[in-house]
Amino acid sequence: MIRPNPFKICCSKCSFEKLIWFKSDALTDLDFKQVPDVCPKCGNTKFNRKAISIEEAMAKEHFDNMIQSFKNIFKKVFKG
Repeated sequence: MIRPNPFKICCSKCSFEKLIWFKSDALTDLDFKQVPDVCPKCGNTKFNRKAISIEEAMAKEHFDNMIQSFKNIFKKVFKG
């Protein structure tokens, strides 16, 4: 068994992009739910798929996690 390579889906109308990176080769319905049916920005249903390297996927995931951490800190600071 081989885990599928990561890829990016890109909306054909706007700038929306999403990294799809399955964590295992044993895919379930939950794995496929991370692939949207419609663009959350513009409602378009057509996406382009772009292959990316493992290194690019790791860097993007790290960056996204860092951004989410900052958002959580700001929520805590400005909430109280």
